[in-house]
Amino acid sequence: MRMRFNNWWLVVVVCVLFACKGTDKKSMKGDVDVTIKDFVAFFDDIKLPFAFNDTLLSKKLNDSSLIEYKVFKQFLSDTIFKAEYKKEKPKIYALGKFKNSDAETYLAIKTKGSQNAIYLVALDEKLVPKASMLLLSNKGKSTEINQVSIDKRFIITLTDEYKMPNGDLAQYATVYAYNNVGVFMVIMNDGLKKGEVAEFVNPIDTFPQTRPHTGDYGRNKQNFISFRDADTEKKLLFFLNMNKSTKCKGELKGEARWVNKDSAICESSVDGCRVGFRFKGKNVTVTEIDGCLGRRPADCSFNGTFAKMAPPKSKKKSSK
Repeated sequence: MRMRFNNWWLVVVVCVLFACKGTDKKSMKGDVDVTIKDFVAFFDDIKLPFAFNDTLLSKKLNDSSLIEYKVFKQFLSDTIFKAEYKKEKPKIYALGKFKNSDAETYLAIKTKGSQNAIYLVALDEKLVPKASMLLLSNKGKSTEINQVSIDKRFIITLTDEYKMPNGDLAQYATVYAYNNVGVFMVIMNDGLKKGEVAEFVNPIDTFPQTRPHTGDYGRNKQNFISFRDADTEKKLLFFLNMNKSTKCKGELKGEARWVNKDSAICESSVDGCRVGFRFKGKNVTVTEIDGCLGRRPADCSFNGTFAKMAPPKSKKKSSK
């Protein structure tokens, strides 16, 4: 679920969200009586799909979209804002609305105060408020989110796009949907959170490692090589995982044969990939010999030296 938000798309969205209010809409300044239908009609229509990023938080809104706090409380509970604003009463602006046929109506609301935030509120077919969720905020934990999209299926995706230490862009997305019991629920997470390292399942981890040089060698959970016992002492199983960057990933898995007591070679009969392994002390050096381009990107290689890792400590049973 990779998504990028181009500047032109943001301009289109902002134009939709900040269209001029029609003169036939009732004032939300508290100077006239309004109904829930008037309140909902005050929000301009938004055409799905639409998307925006955190620059919308700093966008200055016209006073024509302002909703007085006392008017807002007639129709929606201000507990929506409590987690972010505590006892503060922020300014409230109508961003827009969209509707799911004859079912629920969604209101997008922006608040301005000690922090700026954007919320989504769902109302049922009778315009009774059922659920709300915070989409964006420029303070606290929600600053991890910097992009929002809502598609034609009313699927809401909150995305954190960030730079990894190597400069590559990465994303973590949480996907929500409004369900039939009136709750915005998480239906999927995609990607890795900032600073999170993916847990990798080693496909040969459960094989025995009783012979010389078997074990795990590596730099981290993303770059390692494992050796395990084969069915004969003349061979050994191996699995190599390489993840140096988003542009340098690959893996090798197979069976190597010993050529002497400290060196082994793997020769694939499928694509001709030939890799050598040379053990010295507690290190193993991997050398591509030929034909492994199909296993990894062209601008990197499996070559490298790996130090042997200590086996995980077994938990001691407590004595009674």
